[in-house]
Amino acid sequence: MTQFLGHFHPLLVHLPTGILLFAILLQWLSRNKKHAALQPAIRPALFCGMLGAVASVITGLLLSQNGEYAASALNAHKWLGIAVALTSSFFYFWKRKAPSNKKQNFLAGFLFVLLTSTGHLGGTLTHGEGYLTQHLPFRNWVGEHETARHISDVEEAQVYQDVVVPVLQAKCYVCHGPEKQKGGLRMDVAAEFQKGGKDGAVFIAGRPEASEMLDRISLNLSDDDHMPPEGKPQLTENEIALLRWWIATGASFDQKIKELPKTNEIKSVLASLPLQGSAEKFKSEIPAEKVEPAEALVLQKLRDGGVLVLPLAQGSNYLEASFINADSANDRTIKWLAPLAQQLVSLNLSGTAITDSAGVTLAKLTQLRKLHLQHTGITAAGVRQLQTLAQLQYLNLVGTKVTAESIATLSGLKNLQQLYLYQTSIDAAGLAQLREVFPKAMIEAGGYMVATFLTDTTEVKPPKVP
Repeated sequence: MTQFLGHFHPLLVHLPTGILLFAILLQWLSRNKKHAALQPAIRPALFCGMLGAVASVITGLLLSQNGEYAASALNAHKWLGIAVALTSSFFYFWKRKAPSNKKQNFLAGFLFVLLTSTGHLGGTLTHGEGYLTQHLPFRNWVGEHETARHISDVEEAQVYQDVVVPVLQAKCYVCHGPEKQKGGLRMDVAAEFQKGGKDGAVFIAGRPEASEMLDRISLNLSDDDHMPPEGKPQLTENEIALLRWWIATGASFDQKIKELPKTNEIKSVLASLPLQGSAEKFKSEIPAEKVEPAEALVLQKLRDGGVLVLPLAQGSNYLEASFINADSANDRTIKWLAPLAQQLVSLNLSGTAITDSAGVTLAKLTQLRKLHLQHTGITAAGVRQLQTLAQLQYLNLVGTKVTAESIATLSGLKNLQQLYLYQTSIDAAGLAQLREVFPKAMIEAGGYMVATFLTDTTEVKPPKVP
């Protein structure tokens, strides 16, 4: 019952805030003789706000018992909330005794400061530290910078500290960090992360398929159990792949990348990590030009089909789409993307059933910067249709039946910077040709010995007897 009543706090807290702010506004306006007639409305407003503030404090105290919030931030928010309730109550009874005392203007100002401070701390508890400025358009002007970690040498980097932590910090710490621990799970401290939450461990070393954390991440965005929740920044496919690889290789907290087995896929993901001194190596995915928002009906149709469609940044109309979790993705469903030709910047079709016929639609998506076509039915004929994608910077064709000659037809894509071609039939001569065609691009062709994971099923055969 305590938790049930406590969860009414977010519902109740906004009402008294608005009413008290309205009462403060009336108080300040009534200083002028022109608006003196507003005086009678102040007392009932204060009364309603006072009752709401008291109810908010009670439900807030009940909610605080769930143990999901850091004590320091929670205590500050709690005592400020109590101060708001006491101050508004004092203000109301003073207003009853002396309706037009000029000293009440100072009390109104004090109450305003209390309200804004309390609200800000409440927002921090709910949305995380820096939630007000994280999407500020001019944040660099006021000294705000991204905290992405840049690695000087990928192989020498610590897999947990340099690869896993930045992912968790960007996408998980808001709900499971120092200020808030939903479900009793804290992920910013290694020992707490290993222990898990109220329901136990969230990952099992060596067993990604049995790790709840990965299950939650992979759920459809509309699922109530999906993490991070809808509306929060979502993990990219590369970030999910890194977490899955980390768990599969034993979830080490102290090993270096060079000490762990790596598949070709993970090598390509690691190669895309930001290197120290190369922050400006690749252009921004977000075009500088303004664009109209996409049609709501088109977005809804895609989401109903299981397609993950998200804005590239807060307040941006440019989009990224992933068909990874779509129930069925084929040449017909890809046509749904055509109305998003001006908004779509990143598209992931990895592992889908598309064929060269999808190239007709892809050719229309001229704003694309990043395109994942690995392990699809795309062949040389489909690749040739991509010549219209002049803005393309990243192209993944791993595991497809493409040819060096077909890729060479994309020589007009002057912005192409990353090209992934391993598990294709392109030989050394073809790669040499492509490196001449795309001298500024990083062309990853693989050729590695694929490592065996602890979770792999292996068959050992005896040597043949001559």
